[in-house]
Amino acid sequence: MSRAGESLSKNIQTIYINDLFQNVFIIHCYIHTFLLGVAMKRFLTLIVTVFLFVIAIVLGLKNQQLMNVDYLVAQSEIRLSTLLAITFLLGFVVAVIFGVFFYLKLKVINRKLCKINKKQYKELEQLRIANTFEKE
Repeated sequence: MSRAGESLSKNIQTIYINDLFQNVFIIHCYIHTFLLGVAMKRFLTLIVTVFLFVIAIVLGLKNQQLMNVDYLVAQSEIRLSTLLAITFLLGFVVAVIFGVFFYLKLKVINRKLCKINKKQYKELEQLRIANTFEKE
C-alpha cells in the first residue's frame, strides 16, 4: 500500500473514531437532558406544593374570626383558619389517595404487560431457533 493510501486509511479511521465519540457524546447529552428534565419536573412540583401550603398558612393567619359549622347531627363554632386548614388537608389527602390508586393500577397493568412481553420474547426466540434449523 502506498503512503497516500495509508494516510487516507488513518484519516478515515480518525474520522470514524471522532464520529463515534461525537455520537456517544450526543447520546450522553440526550440522556443527561432527559434526567435533568425529570429532576426539574420533580423540583417544580415540590415548589408548587410548598407554595400552596404557604398560601394556606397565610390565609389561615389572616382569617381568625369564628364560624358556625353545621354538621348533619351537630353544630360547632371554630375559627375560619382551622376550617381552611381542615378542608385543605382533606383535599390533599383525597388527591394523594387518588394518585396512589392510579399509580398502583398502572403498576399492575405494567406487570401484566411485562409478563406478556417476556412470554412473547421467548416464543420469538424459539421461532428464530426453529427457523435457523430449517435453513440448515
